[in-house]
Amino acid sequence: MKNIIMHMDLDSFFASVEKTLNPEIAHLPVAISAPRGQAIITAATYDAKARGVKVGMTKTEAKRKCPNLVFVTNRMEAYALVSARVKKIVEKYFSEYETLGMDECFLDYRSMKKEFRATIREEEEEARYQLMAKVGRAIAQEVKDSLRITISIGIASNKIVAKLATESSKPEGFCLLRSEEQQLFLYGQKLSNVMGIGPRTQAKLLPLRYEKVGDLVGLSEKNLENLVGKYQGRFTYALVNNLPFGGVEKNPYTKSMGATRSMRYYERDAESVFEELLSEILNRIHKQGRSCKRIIVTMVGESHGYSKKIELNSPTKDMKLLAFTARALWKELPIPTAVNFIGIVFSRLGEFNQLEITGESQKEISETPPIEQKMITSNISIHNAAHYGLLVEHEQYGEGLVLAYSSEGLRVKFNKTEKIFDLGSLQKMKILVEPDDWEMVREY
Repeated sequence: MKNIIMHMDLDSFFASVEKTLNPEIAHLPVAISAPRGQAIITAATYDAKARGVKVGMTKTEAKRKCPNLVFVTNRMEAYALVSARVKKIVEKYFSEYETLGMDECFLDYRSMKKEFRATIREEEEEARYQLMAKVGRAIAQEVKDSLRITISIGIASNKIVAKLATESSKPEGFCLLRSEEQQLFLYGQKLSNVMGIGPRTQAKLLPLRYEKVGDLVGLSEKNLENLVGKYQGRFTYALVNNLPFGGVEKNPYTKSMGATRSMRYYERDAESVFEELLSEILNRIHKQGRSCKRIIVTMVGESHGYSKKIELNSPTKDMKLLAFTARALWKELPIPTAVNFIGIVFSRLGEFNQLEITGESQKEISETPPIEQKMITSNISIHNAAHYGLLVEHEQYGEGLVLAYSSEGLRVKFNKTEKIFDLGSLQKMKILVEPDDWEMVREY
């Protein structure tokens, strides 16, 4: 029995929240700018995008494109609170889901609560599709009624196609693709739009005139492995042939959380990417109701990486304080001209009850976080960054992630352990995914 996946994406989330909280700008095009005086656009409403405003633009460029554009300084804490309220609505219908940042999630039919599934026969695929559609529309309507923001929805038999379906229907769209419709839809999609096919893979395929998924039809798995590598070849073959892969994964309950981005193919300001990573972690911490005691911020340039760590004098679940502290660490890093990699880790997480999300709590959010918390330790370290972020395979320990190369040696994190190797050992390991293809959030 084929599974059914639903992908939900909040439309222009950050800007939509600002419009909801500020009725005076509800009818105007809005752009979100990075905090601390940065003049870079990090998000924009659809009416602003329609006039040429793009993420990564300077405020001056954006204003030329759209003279009546309203600028709002981003407030990650506010967006995290609204995101958490959306998740509470989702949890009425599903026991588990997988999040992608603050504004996206994947939902699996098998995780729908039994009281909603009890009315249909499981073996009838069309009935299952219709039930997913009904529940999806119910969630979207409740979010719109209670929070005044809209959702786009895609439904298919796997995550990749479901996400593409959502993107094809934005804003406030709905796209359901049954099994027999997915192949044709998928073949028409550009490789650059497919989650999991990064810039490095595209760079290998585009010169061969492989621009769309359909252009790869007929290539064997071995052909694709030779073109783009073993790991990526298997993934691409499964995608092209609509094979089952990559199911919805429950977000883990960990003692630390990390988010990273490889920057080599991003024409983006490092500050705005840092803010995206920070928002992703704040959302997950808030969703799980966790406290945090230690924050680590990492930046990797062409030849060296810098890591700044701070430990608070007590665990806190105050998101304003956590955001302020992470930004303070970022400001202390010596940012080079070329940034290849950015990472943030929140660790020593404690178990607290979920914060109450109310209308009053949203009103209490300010753009200036408190600064009275004492920071008791602060360390900086430098390491060689040439191999930072490599996904490798060791014959004894399996798949692992290269974390650093320091005076101790090459540090690699495997599933259940960390090991130190000499640099020459890297030549004996298989390189599965290089940092340039690394676009997903990773848990440490």
